[in-house]
Amino acid sequence: MKIGIDGVPLTIPFPCGTKNYAQGLISALAKIDKKNEYLIFASQKVSIPKQKNFRFVQIPSFIPILKRQIFLPFFAKKESLDIFHYLEPFGSVIFKHPKIVTTIHDNNLNYTYPWVSKFLLKRLYCEFTKGAVINNSAALLVDSRTIQKEVKEYLKNREIYPMVYTALLGYNHHFRVIKKYKNRKSKFFLGMGDFAPRKNLVSVLKGYKLLPEEIKYSHKLKIISSTKESALRFRSLAEKYAISNNIDFLENVTQERLIKLYNEASCFLYPSLYE
Repeated sequence: MKIGIDGVPLTIPFPCGTKNYAQGLISALAKIDKKNEYLIFASQKVSIPKQKNFRFVQIPSFIPILKRQIFLPFFAKKESLDIFHYLEPFGSVIFKHPKIVTTIHDNNLNYTYPWVSKFLLKRLYCEFTKGAVINNSAALLVDSRTIQKEVKEYLKNREIYPMVYTALLGYNHHFRVIKKYKNRKSKFFLGMGDFAPRKNLVSVLKGYKLLPEEIKYSHKLKIISSTKESALRFRSLAEKYAISNNIDFLENVTQERLIKLYNEASCFLYPSLYE
């Protein structure tokens, strides 16, 4: 079979869940499938497996709004694909194919991208493209029970799509169960995320501030931020709460280092309000 994958999430310039999902899924496919042909469509060069059955297809990007709406369906149809997979639902409204599979990570834009609501045209574009892509899909993949429930409500419980709960499908195969991690050199709490209100990392900083001094002395707080902007804002808040000396701010953390940090942490703090 000839399978097309929307590689736009691979071009996201900072680490995030959608990009990690895309990288992990393609990595996993390369590991288990040497037979089917995979075409990755993106407007800029992205890293893909160095295998004969994986090919990069570059689409023009000189007019951003046309990148996915016109150029992607044009090049996808040109390749005569058997299946096409959107790695997020904001795709082309005109691309029709009998076997489109779409992954939905988040459904409620008020929670995930509150800034979008400030720009009416951007919000309308996102909602319109999401609705069109879902309607054009033959199957949907969701990676949390919350999103599965929301999508069913969004569809008004129409049982017209196979909906697969993927859980960890597509995530990096380096993750494995470790019974006991012996290389803990220091004690620390670990938090991560961007400055989106739903990630609730401000509460992590406030809670850490309230800890007894002896615990703050023995357990530093490490914050992994997805962008430089969010790291600067976290630093500013830490200074405001007078806890900056007890906090390490980490940026551009690789998947390998992230796994190491997960295992070394005394406690992982993730008080997200919506996932």
